[in-house]
Order: sequence, then C-alpha cells, then structure tokens
Amino acid sequence: MSDHHIRELLIAGSVPAQDLAAVPSDQVGSYCSLFDSAGAEKLGRALADALSPHEPTLVVVWEDIENTVLAHIVARELGVNALRVVDASGILDFDGSFGTKDRAVVVADAFRGDFPINAMRALIEQQGGRVVAFGALMTTPALLAAAGDAAVTALWPGAAEDTATS
Repeated sequence: MSDHHIRELLIAGSVPAQDLAAVPSDQVGSYCSLFDSAGAEKLGRALADALSPHEPTLVVVWEDIENTVLAHIVARELGVNALRVVDASGILDFDGSFGTKDRAVVVADAFRGDFPINAMRALIEQQGGRVVAFGALMTTPALLAAAGDAAVTALWPGAAEDTATS
C-alpha cells in the first residue's frame, strides 16, 4: 500500500490532513475506524502484515473503542486473540486471559505519550509476557522514544519499521 493511499485512508478516518503533512507530532489527530470501515479493514490488514514477522501470539490495546476495532482487525489477520487494557479508577487490568509465554504486539492508531506505552508494557511483563513490537498507524515521537527494545512498526509517515530491535 502506497503512502498516498495510507494518507487518504487516515483522512477518511478523521485525521486532519495538516497533521499528516507536518513533521510527526504527539498531537496528531485521532483515527476513527468507525468513520470508514472499509478503510479500517485495509489499514488493519496492512498493520497486521507489517507486524507478522515479529510472530506475536497476542494483540494488546488500550480500552478506547477506535483502537479496539483496529486491534480486532489486526488480531484476526494474525490469527491470534486481542486483549484490552482497562483502567478502572487508576487500576490497570486486562479484559480477558493472558498466557505467561505470550509475545505481545501493542496496537494503536498513534501513541501520543509514554504513559500508555509504559503501562501496557509493565502489565504484560507482570503477567510473564513480552512486548515484541508496537504497531501504530502513525509514527509519533512518544512512540519512538518509549518503545525501548521492542520493534516499532508504523504505516505513516512512511515505514518506521524496526527503529528499535528486539
């Protein structure tokens, strides 16, 4: 899928065009998979294809609905389950079961700060799993700075694949 096609799909999903023309920012607009279901399918499949080499056994996502839809598509394409991280008054937990040997990919439209990255990684590691990659539709400085030893795979801008290695 070309950068032009990815850009058009992100705009159809409500990301402001000016956010995609500028240098990557943590203030990038949110992608809403509900606004363009066909586009969400295409982006989810492309993200799954990019994450597949990391051989994940689980897709993990924050609790918001837009990213949950994206995670569902990615998980379905990878042939694995997806789990949501839920925040109940500051206490984080998984909405589902987690295996102690899971190789997790954490998925979002964009990671706009290090809190969700660090919180999900800590929760996964507490359960005995390992984050092998972070997958996003859009690259942000927060993602690149907080990914640590996990790979980074993003569809926009361009491919920022494996900027960190496992």
